[in-house]
Amino acid sequence: MAPHIRIYGDREYACVNISLRKLDSLIPELANLTGHKPLPNVSLTESDFAGPVPTVLTQQFDYWLLLSSLYFIVFLLPWLASKFPRVRLCLARLLVKLTRLAGAAHEHAD
Repeated sequence: MAPHIRIYGDREYACVNISLRKLDSLIPELANLTGHKPLPNVSLTESDFAGPVPTVLTQQFDYWLLLSSLYFIVFLLPWLASKFPRVRLCLARLLVKLTRLAGAAHEHAD
């Protein structure tokens, strides 16, 4: 399956096998598909392959995930529980099961 070239709002515009082509042969084809003429001095350098994404793996804490999870727990779950009685019942059962599991994990067999 050929890679897709995505233009205009992240929609698949054309299906072109870019793995077998060079930049010089791809430019006229894209100009023909889109109607846009490229700059005359197009050249590919080593810095183009570095890209905006870092190549070294870094481990970071995702604060946005924590914030969205807290928002879900603090606002959305109580709203759902007040709006739908079955959701309240399911949340109560889940809470009971979680407390039983937490208590079972701390029991010691002597």
